[in-house]
Amino acid sequence: MKPGTLLLFTIFLFSFAKAQTTRTVKGKVYDSAHVVLQGATVLLFKKNGGDTLKTVTDRSGQYIFSKVPSPAFRIRVTNVGMEDAEQDYDFE
Repeated sequence: MKPGTLLLFTIFLFSFAKAQTTRTVKGKVYDSAHVVLQGATVLLFKKNGGDTLKTVTDRSGQYIFSKVPSPAFRIRVTNVGMEDAEQDYDFE
């Protein structure tokens, strides 16, 4: 059986602080049949270095990262038995 493909749909909300802009990054993860994936691992890599953020999708396939300071990052989604999905974002 060929591994399934993860599809990543992401919504960006922006919030602004005094000296620094931070972002809330949230979205929903589906498989190729548009079924939400509970328990998929979502990683956020900051392109300018720093810590990697990690979360897991909830039962409705949603994830959230709060106070993301970098405007440039990569999101990777992994799930057992499926191909990883990656997407780069740059808001500079």
